Amino acid sequence: MKNTTVVSNNIKYGIDVSHHNGKINWPEVAKGNNPKIEFVFTKATEGDSFVSPTFAENWGAISETKLTNNKGAYHFYKTNKGAEEQAKHFSQTLESNKFDKEKDSWALDVERNDGKLLQEEFAKDLTLFTSYMENKGFNAIPFIYTRTIMVPKNWTAKIRK
Repeated sequence: MKNTTVVSNNIKYGIDVSHHNGKINWPEVAKGNNPKIEFVFTKATEGDSFVSPTFAENWGAISETKLTNNKGAYHFYKTNKGAEEQAKHFSQTLESNKFDKEKDSWALDVERNDGKLLQEEFAKDLTLFTSYMENKGFNAIPFIYTRTIMVPKNWTAKIRK
């Protein structure tokens, strides 16, 4: 899956991968043919107990390429599971896989509202998750991938300091 991040007026190309993509030839990906791949995110966890079966392998392999300075891990967020339990599960998985809390990026993949949470509850849960990660020393600004419809109203204002 190709994602685009706009930074200033520069477009950077990157990918996110999960166990659904199978085995990945990371040296080939890092060559950055067309378009040049500049960053990568790999799925680490989902909910409060699932660990992607390819996370450790992908994380280690990415670390052996030039993409090591532009890598991140993501958590697939489940609204029908507790926010703090999910954050704990995600942080423990990252810590056990040599995740650099200062250098490496982390993200939340929020695609659906399985728990049918109201906007206010959803905003509170996402704030709990991000606060937990910050309190554990992970860099404080996560990437959030989602659809506009999933973003609780005024949520960004609630997490800014």
